Amino acid sequence: MQNNHKTSFSESYKRNYKFKYKTPISEGHKPIINDPKEPKFDYLLVDETSGNKIKFNDVDYIKRKRNKMIDNFFNVYNEKKYTLIESSFPDTKSFPLNLVIQGIKQKCINTLFSVLGYIWIIDVGDNNKRHFHLVLAYEKIDVKNQSLPKFLKYKFKKNKIYSSFINNPDAFKTYLKKKKVYERGFRKRTYNKSIKYKTII
Repeated sequence: MQNNHKTSFSESYKRNYKFKYKTPISEGHKPIINDPKEPKFDYLLVDETSGNKIKFNDVDYIKRKRNKMIDNFFNVYNEKKYTLIESSFPDTKSFPLNLVIQGIKQKCINTLFSVLGYIWIIDVGDNNKRHFHLVLAYEKIDVKNQSLPKFLKYKFKKNKIYSSFINNPDAFKTYLKKKKVYERGFRKRTYNKSIKYKTII
């Protein structure tokens, strides 16, 4: 990301910056599924008072919005009265995301441990396999030996879903924010969150 006068992308939103124009930078490029996204446009913002400029591309913007979502989630559920669990499963027809989340939420409601909120992002492993990182927040769950209780061992149509406690939220937040933005397909989201973040009063 390029900028003048050491103005960061994030800082530009706190100042009097106005959109000037966008410039195509990869016309004719055909996205490759599972590859990191290639920027399609450069954007220019100008502070009309100082004349300072900031330039960024569309992938910068996507990553910034995704990472802001990640920060907000971990800020809401950063207290000791919450438990965070990370689940990982492939982005395939065998694991439709909406149905997987719906199944997890229903199972937890039946055991009186409702999901308070969640986020997910797309990642691609060394084997070029696309998968979800799903982070779920619950009320504090006291367990022995840090092993998942049975009601938190998720499955979807008998397919096991890997899950574990997040013991170091700051480290895991950093891990997620460092992820690249990958191609998933036309109009398919690469991150999202629950509509609401419920908190304990």
